[in-house]
Order: sequence, then structure tokens, then C-alpha cells
Amino acid sequence: MSKQGKADEDKAEALMSGIRARYGDRLTEEQLEAVGEDVRKIAAATGSLRAVALDNGDIPFVATPYRGE
Repeated sequence: MSKQGKADEDKAEALMSGIRARYGDRLTEEQLEAVGEDVRKIAAATGSLRAVALDNGDIPFVATPYRGE
């Protein structure tokens, strides 16, 4: 596992600890596993975004939805 992948997994585990502490009595083990999978995916995605180097002058892309004519 890469260094970034390990960091993402650590963040996901920390988030899951908080979720278990706060909502563990209301969720089944199956639901906690589903939430954990989603948290791991989100942690990996944010790690990928964080890995993109931006310069100070980079302008963010803003998408405007097409609403027809």
C-alpha cells in the first residue's frame, strides 16, 4: 500500500470510530460495513484530489448546467 493509501485508510478508520461511537447503537453490523465502504471510497477520492498540485494562479473550473434554449 502506498503512503497516501495508508493515510487515506487511517482517515477512514478514524471517521468510522466516530461513526461507531455516535451511531453504533442504531446501526446493524451490516449497515456499519456499508457505511465503512462508503467512507473508505470518499477518503480515497479526497486523497486523490489532494494529490493534484495547484499553483497560486490556477483558476477553479466552474460547470454551468445547460438549461436549454
